[in-house]
Amino acid sequence: MNSMKAIAISALVALVLVAGCVGQTPTAQGTDCGTNATCLRTAEASCSPASGTLISDNMTMYEEIRGTSQAGCAIYFNFEQPALGNATCIVPMNMTQEQFDYCAYCQGTFIDLARTTGQC
Repeated sequence: MNSMKAIAISALVALVLVAGCVGQTPTAQGTDCGTNATCLRTAEASCSPASGTLISDNMTMYEEIRGTSQAGCAIYFNFEQPALGNATCIVPMNMTQEQFDYCAYCQGTFIDLARTTGQC
């Protein structure tokens, strides 16, 4: 189970700020990316509202990019399989993946779990 937690934490960090959106469907709340990881990464990079589910061999995670606020880009994650909880992050604009610290910019049950397991 600890390896799954580490994978999920790594996935959260890796998801922030990449590029290239293909095959998305516009909705009233933003883009429905379905299971298109490239679409979600593009929405993260531009902080454009979008949602979708990322599926890998070890996990299933729902993600919503909720858009910008004065503090930065609001992103919500819910780790569905394994059920590791959720997190809401406010990522400062123009922050690189190397600079991002999910323990500092996120809160929720997933971050609580990360703290209890020594990941934060």
